[in-house]
Amino acid sequence: MAERAERLYIQDKLSRGVTLEEAQKMWTALEPVFKINFINICLQENQNLEDIRLGLLATLQDYQGFKHIKELFEKNLKEIHL
Repeated sequence: MAERAERLYIQDKLSRGVTLEEAQKMWTALEPVFKINFINICLQENQNLEDIRLGLLATLQDYQGFKHIKELFEKNLKEIHL
């Protein structure tokens, strides 16, 4: 999870016009407590996404439309790995 948090942090900085080298230095310079907070935010975000995925799967059981569409959505939702 720490690697994912670092990647997200750097991507955010890149989207704000910071160079890759600067973004990496910024991550390295962060106090450990800030890195832990960022990792915790990422963990919570993953849990929220998993809750949404499971909610969509549960809702899909009530879908009365075309069977092939339901199967396609179900297959794709089950393949999501967070």
